[in-house]
Amino acid sequence: MLVLALALLAADPAGAVVTQPNAPKKARSILVMDLSTNAGVDAGTLSTITNTLAVSVQKRPHLSVLTGQDVKRMAQVEADKQVLGCDSASASCIAEIAGAMGADLVLYGDVGKLGDLFVINLNLFDAGQAKAIGRQTVQVKTFD
Repeated sequence: MLVLALALLAADPAGAVVTQPNAPKKARSILVMDLSTNAGVDAGTLSTITNTLAVSVQKRPHLSVLTGQDVKRMAQVEADKQVLGCDSASASCIAEIAGAMGADLVLYGDVGKLGDLFVINLNLFDAGQAKAIGRQTVQVKTFD
């Protein structure tokens, strides 16, 4: 799963800002949202997968990671958005939340269980463009 998430980022589809051919890339901020679950995954496992994903993404050069915990600190902003009718799954709402957190990119998804398989769906969202720029699904039996 983590290799998959990093593969999403490796292509740098959002395009890092480069001022000169040999200039270093500008650091991008990425918000790694808490993964949700649809079926068969307990809260502890889900939290561990989410935290492992965030740590792995943090190892990427030129990325500054914000986490779901950071979002919880901004819970009032999200609550205000919902009061105003902001659907948390809509592109404009994700862009607004990312903007409130100062994030360029948002990585979100879900983990489910089908028989003995974990199914992980990940989405990479560009807040500036207000659109998804990458989607991947992976199926694994174990996280070892």
